[in-house]
Amino acid sequence: MIGLDVFEQNYGDWVWDLAVRGPRLFVAAGRDVYVQDLATGRLISSIDDVYDGSGSALEAMHSGQLAFTGGSNGQVVMHDLRAAPRKQ
Repeated sequence: MIGLDVFEQNYGDWVWDLAVRGPRLFVAAGRDVYVQDLATGRLISSIDDVYDGSGSALEAMHSGQLAFTGGSNGQVVMHDLRAAPRKQ
């Protein structure tokens, strides 16, 4: 059996989608996207107000440098996470 560390995070809204890419967990919740370290659960960064309406799709490159979001407004947006603000 493989031992896994478990972490829990409350995003305060509906979780619409998530993706695991390399060492990162990407979570679309409410109008925001969160990027966490998969090993520790630590929040690395967030992108606020990504969606105009509800989020419905999230994808990220394996490198974790780009994320793509889609929402109820019909738009698909690419996010360059190398420039994303870091959350403390």
